[in-house]
Amino acid sequence: MYANLFSSLRHSSRTLHMSYINGIRKYLRHILIGEDQSSTTKTANILLSSLIILSIIAALLESVRSIRGEFYKELIFIEWGFTILFSLEYILRISIIKKPHQYILSPMGIIDLLAILPTYLSFFLAGGQSLIILRVVRLLRIFRIFKLRRHMRASQHM
Repeated sequence: MYANLFSSLRHSSRTLHMSYINGIRKYLRHILIGEDQSSTTKTANILLSSLIILSIIAALLESVRSIRGEFYKELIFIEWGFTILFSLEYILRISIIKKPHQYILSPMGIIDLLAILPTYLSFFLAGGQSLIILRVVRLLRIFRIFKLRRHMRASQHM
């Protein structure tokens, strides 16, 4: 008798948990991939674009020898902060879509990975800092957002 009750409660709890997780995934998919261009999606795109531009500025500042000499620790801290944020976004995108391998192998998925990889490689490889130039690949991510906007405008005219 109690076994059936506990089994039923466990099943209900699991169902509720999965429903909650699916709701979160749907909301995140709406924000990060949103085809409807809601204000939330637009805000997320603007935030991501701003972070990309700021990370490129940080990379450019790091390439100036005098600035790098004076602010080396701060620039490294900033770079790791951006890398962690972009890594979280990459992982979120993979976890919210139905076919993660399609995103991972897509041009934008590869660009997203190439944008974060140099910082991790510089941590593990001597001379990995030479790969830092790949961070400019992040600039290509902005074009993804512009591409989405172009498609949204085209669909509004149909």
